[in-house]
Amino acid sequence: MFKKTIAALLLLLGVHFTAAAATFEQVEQNINSIRILRATFNITTTFKKFPMPIGGEGYLFLSREHGIYWIQKNPLPIMITAGREKYIQQIPGRTPVIYTREQNPKFFSSLDAILDSNISGTRAELEKNFTVEFEDLGGKDWKMILKPKQGAEFTDFSYLYVEGDDFLRKVNCLDKHGNSTEVVFTSVKINNEPITETELKNFQ
Repeated sequence: MFKKTIAALLLLLGVHFTAAAATFEQVEQNINSIRILRATFNITTTFKKFPMPIGGEGYLFLSREHGIYWIQKNPLPIMITAGREKYIQQIPGRTPVIYTREQNPKFFSSLDAILDSNISGTRAELEKNFTVEFEDLGGKDWKMILKPKQGAEFTDFSYLYVEGDDFLRKVNCLDKHGNSTEVVFTSVKINNEPITETELKNFQ
């Protein structure tokens, strides 16, 4: 489920709404303004068979030029780097999972739509996999309920519930087994500083 959750989050990173979005059709056309994004997040996983949820935290970085990386500190330490030509998943004590554009062109075409701010491509990918129920909550606030279409890539999920304003604020993924993963983004910073040498090394 975790890999599917990350894939869904990567897809959702391309969705950005106006301050007064009344319908999904009013997705902001100047998404190119977001060149670099940094955010911390809290993640909570609840398994149907276990009463106690498992909490964790981490960090998200997005560069339109270079790619995306996701660092989760706990409960399962993991680092995912999705660059222009290579995807790397690293878990301490395990052999890294690596695949390239040649090995998985479908994943990288979706990633290209996000990194190139191709809003039509991102929306098409979203609507190809989900039926979208969008609701304006007033001001900058909005929510979506995404239900996987039959035969789509994300049929492991019953639904994805998304809240946001200028960026995603909360994503809740419920799978077919009754397990849920909720990600809440905090301290979101957009275009506040250029990419650093340390950040750049993650894509090399």
